[in-house]
Amino acid sequence: MNLLYNIGIGLYKTGTKVFALGSEKVRKMLDIQLQAYNKINEAFQGKPADLWIHVVSLGEYEQALPLIKLYRKDHPEARIAVSFCSPLGYELAKDNPMVDCTFILPFDTKENAKKILAVLRPATTIFVQNYFCGNYLKHLHLNMRRVYLISAIFHQNHPLYNNIKSVQAKMEATGHAQSNVMSKHMLNLYNRIFVQDAESIEVLKKLGVKNATVTGNTRADWAAYIKENPKQIRHMDEFASDDDITVVFGSTWTQDEEMFIPWLNDHPHIKAIIAAQEYEALSRLDSLREQLEPRRKVMLLSEWEENPDPKCNTILVDSVGKLSTLYRYGDIAYIGGGFSRGVHNVIEPAVYGIPVIFGPKYRMQAECIDLINAGGAYTVFNPWQFDDLMSKFTLMVDRRFRGTNVDLRYHAGNAAEEYIYTKMGATEKIYHAIFGL
Repeated sequence: MNLLYNIGIGLYKTGTKVFALGSEKVRKMLDIQLQAYNKINEAFQGKPADLWIHVVSLGEYEQALPLIKLYRKDHPEARIAVSFCSPLGYELAKDNPMVDCTFILPFDTKENAKKILAVLRPATTIFVQNYFCGNYLKHLHLNMRRVYLISAIFHQNHPLYNNIKSVQAKMEATGHAQSNVMSKHMLNLYNRIFVQDAESIEVLKKLGVKNATVTGNTRADWAAYIKENPKQIRHMDEFASDDDITVVFGSTWTQDEEMFIPWLNDHPHIKAIIAAQEYEALSRLDSLREQLEPRRKVMLLSEWEENPDPKCNTILVDSVGKLSTLYRYGDIAYIGGGFSRGVHNVIEPAVYGIPVIFGPKYRMQAECIDLINAGGAYTVFNPWQFDDLMSKFTLMVDRRFRGTNVDLRYHAGNAAEEYIYTKMGATEKIYHAIFGL
């Protein structure tokens, strides 16, 4: 790999170790990383992996799950490994019976790549979405292993590739040229790249990358599977009855909560399920409770499941892995991240046929743009817009009028669900292209 790339990885590795001195979460990640070699050796006993899938965290893992499920069905004796960057995703996935070995991938240094791949020796490797491990990719390529990238998306304003209109100009500057050449080199190490949309193909072509195919996003397949096979969450039917309007606020950050909490406090007849990011910090849930009480009766999800209180109108989610099922109890979904890092998963709520709302930072997510165009999603820029939209969505309408333009919520939800079903099938396309079955 490029010298600057390896220097950058080295600096990142050093910085992470320094940061770990004050973070138990990062320390845990580093500890699990160190176990990777032994985990692989113990699981496979010197035999090569048939399939290795690498993901960043839980979201990408869910994109890989339909493929894992299909591969395991056709290859019951195959040796399957899944690696993560995130300790959160690892903890949730480590006991999956479909996977033989789950580990956190050590930093992308030349030494780590050589050591891990010497014991893993995968016949087929799949990276999910836009994540690149240059040294691992290089070693896989040199050893003539099949490597694929799935559910990838590349738009003109993607930070890794710069604006396409200025690529040629930037190539003339040494530093940017190295960056673009390196990105192009890594992309060409894949046997094939499976992208979500046609725009990604055009972006890759302008970078000189031609080994790409449009197949869509496997996340739609997984969302549909979860809808048909929901997790059991006790007493939720009692909380979200047909006579109430329930709003599910998923994957929210402080910036999102500053916008919608005042509205919730002014509308106590609306029920709310709030799944906040980084909820595991106790002060996070305590802070939310303080902002909502005494105007609202608040319970943790664990408390509600144990002893439901009919006076409760707000549930704070204090566990991972249930949000995709909780959306089924909502009439409206608000998805966080649109005021900070970018909107989180909008496919999970849309599959239930409910309208989706999010903040303005959504341009990197094709499904957000498509849902807005389809009429199934809305974006808000400030509390006043949110208030106005929610007033329209929560207006109680006689059920006899359903099927007309009177019920905006009903029509938006229908549009969202129909959009998701048009996007299903990516898993089958990718699977047949890779494994020829």
